[in-house]
Amino acid sequence: MTTLIVGVHTPVCWSQSDLNALVAYLRATRFEEPGENQTIGLIDQDFDLCNPGFFEADAGVWAWNDVNGNNVLDPGVDDIDIGFGSETLSWLDVAVHVPDGFVGTDVVNLIQMSFDRKFQPAIDWLFLDRNRNGVRDCGAAAGFSDSDPALGEPVFVLDDLNGDGVGSLNEHLFQLGTSRVRSLRRGSYEFFRGRNLAVAAAHDAERTFHGTAMANLVGIGPDVPKRHVGAAWMADLVLVAADNEFEAYTGALWAEKQGIGVLLIGLTRWALEPLDGSSPLELLVDQLSDSDVVVVAPTGNLGRGNRHAIVEVGNGDLICVPIVENAAVTERYLTVTWLDSLFNPSFLIRFSDADGDFVVPPNGSAITIEEAGMTITGLLATTEKSTHIFTIVAASVERFQDKAEKFSVCIHGSGSTQTSVTHWVIADNAGAGANAGSMFPPEWWNGDTTLTSPATADTVVAVGAIGGRFVHPDGSIPGQLRPFSGRGPRIDGKPQVTVVAPDDRLVSTSGPSPFGELRSGDWVIFGGTSAASAHVAGGIILLRQLLPTIAAIHLKSLLVETADLAELLFADESSVGGGVVDFFNAGTAGHTPSSFDVELLLRPEISNGNTGVAVVDAKSGLPGVDWKIWWDDYYDGTWDVKATNSNWHTWPTFPGGSLEGRLKVMVENPDGYRVATSIILSDTSWDAATVTDVLGDTSDVGDILSANHDDATQSRSKVSGCQAGSNPVGTGSRSCWGVLLWVVVMLVVRVLDRKKTAIFAGD
Repeated sequence: MTTLIVGVHTPVCWSQSDLNALVAYLRATRFEEPGENQTIGLIDQDFDLCNPGFFEADAGVWAWNDVNGNNVLDPGVDDIDIGFGSETLSWLDVAVHVPDGFVGTDVVNLIQMSFDRKFQPAIDWLFLDRNRNGVRDCGAAAGFSDSDPALGEPVFVLDDLNGDGVGSLNEHLFQLGTSRVRSLRRGSYEFFRGRNLAVAAAHDAERTFHGTAMANLVGIGPDVPKRHVGAAWMADLVLVAADNEFEAYTGALWAEKQGIGVLLIGLTRWALEPLDGSSPLELLVDQLSDSDVVVVAPTGNLGRGNRHAIVEVGNGDLICVPIVENAAVTERYLTVTWLDSLFNPSFLIRFSDADGDFVVPPNGSAITIEEAGMTITGLLATTEKSTHIFTIVAASVERFQDKAEKFSVCIHGSGSTQTSVTHWVIADNAGAGANAGSMFPPEWWNGDTTLTSPATADTVVAVGAIGGRFVHPDGSIPGQLRPFSGRGPRIDGKPQVTVVAPDDRLVSTSGPSPFGELRSGDWVIFGGTSAASAHVAGGIILLRQLLPTIAAIHLKSLLVETADLAELLFADESSVGGGVVDFFNAGTAGHTPSSFDVELLLRPEISNGNTGVAVVDAKSGLPGVDWKIWWDDYYDGTWDVKATNSNWHTWPTFPGGSLEGRLKVMVENPDGYRVATSIILSDTSWDAATVTDVLGDTSDVGDILSANHDDATQSRSKVSGCQAGSNPVGTGSRSCWGVLLWVVVMLVVRVLDRKKTAIFAGD
């Protein structure tokens, strides 16, 4: 059988066909891999630098030894020799976590994947457990340095060429090596690839879940075909681990100096913030945009409104809003904002049992209410955009903890002759989630004006979430706005949301999560506006790569102008901005080229039944391009021959008998930019082969391959845009919903004096 499979990776953003179409267009017009020569910054809590997805597959290509002779790779049995003698391959047996309540065929497949724990090349990793402790050791604390591939014990991915989900003898292991992390700032400490990144591998495991997942979506994944990789998997990453807004601010300035083109800020804040574009971090976003850095931020997950209330107050009114919370809360942060310059309210705390109301001081001082077991601090301020902000911090006092009771916050209107609109948001120390800790009673819930900072900055790309791959536990369906997605307008009436994008991706991450403790490399569905914003940030990197002369502020306008509103129901500009982001439309300025395909035509010509000539022609819809071809004759990771005078190469080592021939081809333009990589396999001898078509019948073509080239086998494949309707995780499919992953390969065989057609799918 002769099969030509195009090496197209699968972006983790399953539901965006236009993203992979942009990848194909990028390859065909700029001849680069997604994210190549680009740098993206990411600010989040922290990152697991030992996650296998952070490394390139550039440390070697290795054949494995079939110890038990069953022609299938068996971790724990089969071994590999990478220069230190034969070593048994261990399986980094990762888990697939599926949250309760998700619905859909893909969920069934994922659940099956989580229970059917056999080695699966699409998601699993292999490593050499040299100290036999059952885990992959990594980082300086384990005795490794930056000179060690993947910063630790050797780790591999299987190049599952035929997509059958098992390791076959003709499929090699790619060793992971160079980290995609160029640099990391953690507090005041700085780490750089090739110098001290292995030291930074030691991290607080309690803090890595969110940041590692975000990086996974933006642009990580080894550069061999796997089922899930980031949108811009060849980009360099500049990471900032931040605990607070000050560290995010200083980290953003530091990241700019590292030469980033896009900055994704994964941290969101709402309490103690004016949310009007005037905070230091929001103003820095505008400064970075002026410096040609595209800054992306999620709109936040407060759209259900349980942490936001709009309270209208007239002169002399006293309105009390109860606070609902759980036992884990010991600190509450309430922020009330308004625009009416004449409005001069006062605030009071009312407890369920304590007598009287307690006035909240507006000058930053604190009062202790012993009978309620609580200390109250208040502060009134006005921003440069004339937003008035009153912040209240209510902290339980440990020695009075047994006295803590339910309370309400009351506002007393004064000073203005008209009804004033006030916006209330609340947060606490019990958790960052929209449903954690303190909230308002349902009768006060309001989902409008629920954007979080820094998505409230003037020039930021603020990204909301629509349904991705699954029916969500809250009932929202793929393609529609998630109920939790933060919505505009901003307090000053600016719609603010830029675009929306799908959430609910399967990502590889680690650390404590809503689904339990995750080990390094485990997979989990990761959603929310965070996932949506990471999707957009990765896509913007591709746009910056494709359109390098467009300024950051104009890229934001381009996203809005080319977004799609057609399929969004009951959505307005304040909720979805320009609509669903459409990267392909943005990258092609709305004009789809007549053809951006690269077609590879294989013509094997056999002589004497033993040796043969492989002729590969590269053709494109782009006129005037003279394609060149590189050859990796023995599929060992080394490009051996470059055809400089024609688009074909004589390969005299196609063997007869029972040996196999393996060939890897790279197509490039005259300037040396790669546009497509393909694998050609022959898994039987050339002078005695059996061809099986998709219906399962067979034909003996033993005499065909010694015929002249007019009767020879032909195989075609294309690198092209994406089609809709396929399944990313089914056991029989390597495609994703709307993303072209594997290309149908047609093998036309003419049998002696009669014609018979056999069609093969590279599944």
